Amino acid sequence: MSARGPDVLVALALLGLVAATGLDLPGRLGLMVPTEPMLALALGAAALTVARGRRGSDAAGAGGHAALAVAALALAAAAWLAVPAQAWLAAPPAWLVVVAAALLGALGLAVHAGFGPVLPLTGLTLAAFVALAAPALPSAWRVAEVDAPRLLVFLVFDGNALFGRLLDLALHTIAPFVLLGVALKELGGLRGLVAIVVGRVRTLPGGAAKAAVLASATFGTLSGSAVANVTTAGAVTIPAMIRAGHNPEEAAGIEATASTGGQLMPPMLGATAFLIADTLGIPYARVAAASVVPAVLYFAALLLAVDLAARRRGAMPAPPSPAASPRRSAVRPAELLSSVAAVLLLLWLLFVAAAPPGEAALAATAPVVLGTVLARPARARRRLARTAVEAASGVAGLLLLAAASAVLLGLLAVNGLGSLLSLRLAAMAQYGAPALLVAAAAVALLLGLGLPTFGVYVLMAGIAAPALAEAGIPPLAAHLFLTWFGVLAMVTPPVALATYAAAAIAGCSAWRAARATLPLWPGLIVPPFAFALAPSLLDPASPMRLFAALGPAVLALALVTAATIGRASGPLSVSERVVAAGAGLAALAALAPGLPSLVPTALIAVAALCAGWLFHPHRNGPLIRPDIARRSA
Repeated sequence: MSARGPDVLVALALLGLVAATGLDLPGRLGLMVPTEPMLALALGAAALTVARGRRGSDAAGAGGHAALAVAALALAAAAWLAVPAQAWLAAPPAWLVVVAAALLGALGLAVHAGFGPVLPLTGLTLAAFVALAAPALPSAWRVAEVDAPRLLVFLVFDGNALFGRLLDLALHTIAPFVLLGVALKELGGLRGLVAIVVGRVRTLPGGAAKAAVLASATFGTLSGSAVANVTTAGAVTIPAMIRAGHNPEEAAGIEATASTGGQLMPPMLGATAFLIADTLGIPYARVAAASVVPAVLYFAALLLAVDLAARRRGAMPAPPSPAASPRRSAVRPAELLSSVAAVLLLLWLLFVAAAPPGEAALAATAPVVLGTVLARPARARRRLARTAVEAASGVAGLLLLAAASAVLLGLLAVNGLGSLLSLRLAAMAQYGAPALLVAAAAVALLLGLGLPTFGVYVLMAGIAAPALAEAGIPPLAAHLFLTWFGVLAMVTPPVALATYAAAAIAGCSAWRAARATLPLWPGLIVPPFAFALAPSLLDPASPMRLFAALGPAVLALALVTAATIGRASGPLSVSERVVAAGAGLAALAALAPGLPSLVPTALIAVAALCAGWLFHPHRNGPLIRPDIARRSA
């Protein structure tokens, strides 16, 4: 084999475990294989994949590689201890405590190598708090005491911690979708389709930015990864935006925000959607169907924001893009047909045949591989090997995130700290559901500064979801609300993988790119508050109720976005922006349940009149003061 032969072998071993568990091959062959050994072996393979993938990184020298190799071996060796250790949780022997500590240390090294120090430090801080500080809290905040040896063994071997439901779900259900997304990205005809989208809208005002939004929405239907969206669509759209006059920070920020929305776009949602289905005990197809309207609102808000911003600046259409030329964007029929066949097969298996999601994703990968062999037979072997390595890298990152999140969840569960925090948050329900929603969103965004989406959702589902349910918000709406703000955290450093990927393409600072996304945020946070207050937006089976709630939601989105950008049919003064924001909040408040019958009608009427004036194409007078009508904010 080539120099990359060992990498391919490690990748194939990990992907083989994914396929074997996703299709339940041991069960189909009549073999009784315990779950814990499979999870431990997969986690060890993930650590080894990360170690090999960072061979050339400055962040991992020879010592780092050796540590990661030890991590892989230690995690694999845990397979032989995972089952019998259950009987020793009450009074663990000293050697089991040492093994548990070594496994957690090895996991911390692997997660540090893959995602940086924030996530391991968060777990270490929370563990120190649980073991040392929690018993000394005032009586109102006091939780059960747990000694360090029992805590270590619990975090590794209990079914609610490392080798538990989260890691099992990641391996069986979510990893096959990662494999499918990478296959579509690397082997399908999606890169050419993205270039075609850019070419179609580049003649419009702000066309390059609109192309970024539309391309990310298109690719988001086929990929649950924000980073994959950035690397695929952003490779075309970011240079096009820079050529059209956007500075690199703006281009990276727009693309990162648009690509992040791909995690909200069905049918291939992000990893948290599978956790929602598993937690609530509902089919994944139900979660995907409920996500359609919110996802459309997300990208509608982005399109409106970039359109108004372009008109405010008087942006000219983008010049022709070399990346979108017919020669570069040509899509081979076999590749295009394979991508279409994969998507149709996935939709049929999920929504018609009601197949298990993991099996559906693995089945949908087969047409993509076949299309590659038929389209480019001479290069098929090399492309498949490269795709296997990249897919294994994505799966490895997923498994490490799931394992780290499982440990964090175990830290909240071991002494009742998570339940206590949930009760304290639920106490805010006395101020009304909107106040509780604002508090939950603020906590999710704060956690998102240091944790990826998966970790944010896991923690918030354990802390905030029960509190939101206590306030009368339906469970699906509550979990999607928390997911939404966990997803938005993908563009907020220091853990902002989508922003880092976009900034690398644009050649700018990730922090400046993150700051460039701030004007886009107000419109993007309207949809989650709208469907939390009016859950009918998540129920396509009741179209009349859905459309009744959709009107105020769209009004609020348009007005808040116009107020943020400072433009509607014309430039808005400061006073007009304040009025627009107030009218948008009034439309959003009209969705709150329990209001007197005439109040929602009055709020919607005020918002509609304000929107009608601000967006009227022939508006030539100011809303507030004639002397500032021509000023642009």
